[in-house]
Amino acid sequence: NGEKVVMSEIADINASTEADFLRMAALYNTIRKKPLADSVYTIVKAKYPKGTYVYNQAANAIYSEKDAAKKEEKLALIIKDFNLDATKAANFYATIASAYSTAKNNEKFEEYAKKIESKMTVAQLYNSYAWAGAEKKENLEFAAKISKMSLDLIEAAKGDPVPAIYASKEEYLEGLTASYAMYADTYAVLLDHLGKSAEALKFQEIAVTQNKFSNPEMNARYVSFLVKAGQKDKVLTYAARFIKEGQGTAQMKADLKSVYNGSQPFE
Repeated sequence: NGEKVVMSEIADINASTEADFLRMAALYNTIRKKPLADSVYTIVKAKYPKGTYVYNQAANAIYSEKDAAKKEEKLALIIKDFNLDATKAANFYATIASAYSTAKNNEKFEEYAKKIESKMTVAQLYNSYAWAGAEKKENLEFAAKISKMSLDLIEAAKGDPVPAIYASKEEYLEGLTASYAMYADTYAVLLDHLGKSAEALKFQEIAVTQNKFSNPEMNARYVSFLVKAGQKDKVLTYAARFIKEGQGTAQMKADLKSVYNGSQPFE
C-alpha cells in the first residue's frame, strides 16, 4: 500500500544533508506520522542551527507575531543569529510597517515603510493605512499625507524597469493605472473628510475615469461629490447611467432625486 511505499522510500534515504532530513520529515508527514516527523525536525534543529529549517521557523515567527514591537525584536534576533544582510532583512520591513499601522504608530510605520525599496510595495502599505483612517475618520492629516505619497510613488514607478512578474510593459502600466485609481479613491475620501470638497472631486474623477466606471462604490462617491459641488447636470447624467447599469444605491437615488426637476414624476 501507499504507506509501505513511503516507508521504503524513507529507508532508502542516506541522510547526510539538511535537505535529506527535511525530505524524510516531509515523507513522514504525508503518511500522517507526525511524531516521527517531529523527531526528525528535532535532529535538524540540533545538527543545523543556522540552516534553512531553523531560519524559516524564525521568519514565520516574525510574520505570525501580531505585536509590532515584538516583531521588531524578533527581526533583530534573526539578523543577529543568521547574520542577515540588508537585502534579506528588507523582506521583513513590510510586515513590521503593517503591524505598526495597526498599532496606529505613525512614526514607526514611516520608519519601516521608508526602508522598503519597491515603490509599489510602499504605495500599497501607504494606501492600506490611509484607507483605514478614511473608513474610521481618524488620523486624517497623516492618512492624507501618505495617501498622496502613494499616488506619487505609483507615478514614479511608471519609469522603473518592468518587474519580472509582468509579461510586458503594457501589462505593468495597466496594473499601475488600476492601483492609481484605487489610491486616488482613498485620497478623495480623505480630502472630503478634511473639508476639501473641490480637490476631493478632482481625485474622485480621476479614480472613476481610470477605473473605467467599473467600481460601484467609487461611482457612488463620485455622484455624492458632484452633488456637493453643485454640478447638477453631471449628477443627472452619471447617476441615471449608473442606476440604469444596476449600480444604483439608495444614496445615489437620493442624490439623483435631489437635483431632478423634470416635468415627469421622479421614479
